[in-house]
This record gives sequence, structure tokens and C-alpha cells, in this order.
Amino acid sequence: MTSEEKKRRKPKTKREPATAEEVLKIIQKPWATKYDMAIIGFVGLNRAASDRQKIAEKIENDGYKLPAYVVPMDLVIDFYKINISYLKKIANIQKK
Repeated sequence: MTSEEKKRRKPKTKREPATAEEVLKIIQKPWATKYDMAIIGFVGLNRAASDRQKIAEKIENDGYKLPAYVVPMDLVIDFYKINISYLKKIANIQKK
């Protein structure tokens, strides 16, 4: 790769964290996909897939079955230790 080609390459853009309103909107769903988990936990898709698999294994070890590629949202909230009351408070402040 020449130096001119290196200059033309776009720099990686950093993703902004989700706002409190966006997180609250996502956690209203009963099931979470790895895409939802990536937004909620502010992690990459590979990490979100790994976290989803950990939650799914825990549920399956308890003797339950899951739909493919999703896990219950309440377990995702517990896994990432999300404080919902704090998010609601911040969302109300941002609206004003």
C-alpha cells in the first residue's frame, strides 16, 4: 500500500453511546438480539454475541429452551446491570 492510498483511507469513526431514551425504547422489548445488546451494553457485535451465548447457556442449563438468536430482555438488563430508574430520570431531564 502506497502512502497516497493510506492518506485516502477513511479513519474509523467512533460510535456514540445510546441516549437514555434510546436504551429505554430498546429495553421495552421482551427479547434481545445481539444487535440490541450491542447498543445497550455499548459493546461490539462479537462481544454482544458472546454475552448472548453466556446468557443462553445459563438458561439452557436450567432446563429451559429458547427461540433462536434471542434471550429474555430482563436477563440482559441484569447482565449489564442497567439502572432503569436512573435512565428514566435522565430521559426526563433531556426532554426538558
